[in-house]
Amino acid sequence: MNLSKLKELEDLKAELGSLSNKRGTLIQDKVSECIANAREDFKKFFSSKGFSVYSTGEHLVAKYKSFTVNLDFPKPDEGFIGYYSVWDLKVNDEKYLVVLNDLGKYPRFKATTYPTPKTEDEKIQVEINQIKQRIKDIEKDIEEIGQKPWGYGLRKEMIKDFNYPQYETFASLLENLFN
Repeated sequence: MNLSKLKELEDLKAELGSLSNKRGTLIQDKVSECIANAREDFKKFFSSKGFSVYSTGEHLVAKYKSFTVNLDFPKPDEGFIGYYSVWDLKVNDEKYLVVLNDLGKYPRFKATTYPTPKTEDEKIQVEINQIKQRIKDIEKDIEEIGQKPWGYGLRKEMIKDFNYPQYETFASLLENLFN
């Protein structure tokens, strides 16, 4: 077993952990900002239409007589596969998901294959290569988080359609849903 490769692997794991934490913090901060903006957009939109609007914790309600719109936010640090955040929007009995993602980007999953290593040193080298690639990907994410605009997507709950409409603001999503 090659000790220098083992040390390199351990150093890379530490670097990956540090970068992952940094990316997570940046994402949480931006999700918190998007939630705050969406709260304001929701309140302004429905108040201007004559609805009563109130909130309890992570839950917003707009009500006009028996017509009700509910919006529920998760905690900003909750993770979702393929999205930065997913919110529940209920219009009377119709359920939607508001998905927060890079504007113009829809979730896609990629898989990378590596040759099957035969020796312990080859296994370590494959793991080193995988971690180096993940580090590159995370560094790119960190660089782009503040630069790329995020979008609000609207999907019907339980429908696996990844070609849903996206909007630059939550206000524009509401305007298009309730036109």
